[in-house]
Amino acid sequence: MYSYYLQHSFRLQCNRIESTLTYVVPFLLCSFVAHADTQWAYWDGLRVFEKEKHDYLQAQIGNPTGPDKPNKKFYDPRVWIRKAEESMTARVMVSCDKLNAKGTYEPKPIEEGAPQIGTPKSLASPVVLVAVGALVGSAATLLIKTLTK
Repeated sequence: MYSYYLQHSFRLQCNRIESTLTYVVPFLLCSFVAHADTQWAYWDGLRVFEKEKHDYLQAQIGNPTGPDKPNKKFYDPRVWIRKAEESMTARVMVSCDKLNAKGTYEPKPIEEGAPQIGTPKSLASPVVLVAVGALVGSAATLLIKTLTK
């Protein structure tokens, strides 16, 4: 019965959903998938960025600040992906707040790692390895030249 009620209540208006969550969460009877909200939040961040920077995203060079100004910092995927991620992060924080999960995770301090198996082996210096490689290569070249004469 609760499953049926929750499935249908999440399809209703936002205020009813929030009141349902307010009632259900303290009793730990609620589980829902928030992927639609996070997908929309990701898209919304990208949409807002495109709307704000539309004139800068029309060409590689030339924007409202000047015809010879580059637009790389606007169309670089790292920039607009970051804006989408920031929007999604904000939405996840809203969900955590509504589900009374905000501030419940205490990160553990980073511990010093130990070698996975045995003790670490000491390797030869890269300079020594290059020198040995050059000597072996020279010796092989000389050997091949003397054998082919």
